[in-house]
Amino acid sequence: CGAPTRVASGGRRRKCTRESCGRTWYPRTDPVCIMLVTDGDRCLLGRYKASPPGMWTCLAGFVEQAERLETAVAREVLEESGVEADEDSVEIVGSQAWPCGRGGSCE
Repeated sequence: CGAPTRVASGGRRRKCTRESCGRTWYPRTDPVCIMLVTDGDRCLLGRYKASPPGMWTCLAGFVEQAERLETAVAREVLEESGVEADEDSVEIVGSQAWPCGRGGSCE
């Protein structure tokens, strides 16, 4: 209907604010990986062309359906930097589920 929506269920849904509509939307949730590539005490960082001088970032990318995180990391490192990474050397340090409301409740 074009009316604004509000966040519901910790972001898993959006609800139309117009009472006559009340439609619920389910935004896309695409899994991603954020990685820090290291070699001893060195790390590989990326830089977006439009970033301010001196600003560097870790690499990141989307995980494809049915793709292992280790495979996604190796693929994204190659795509973004041209550096080949061995997926067997990928170490998963942590993961985070879809962020929910305060207290972790996704009602």
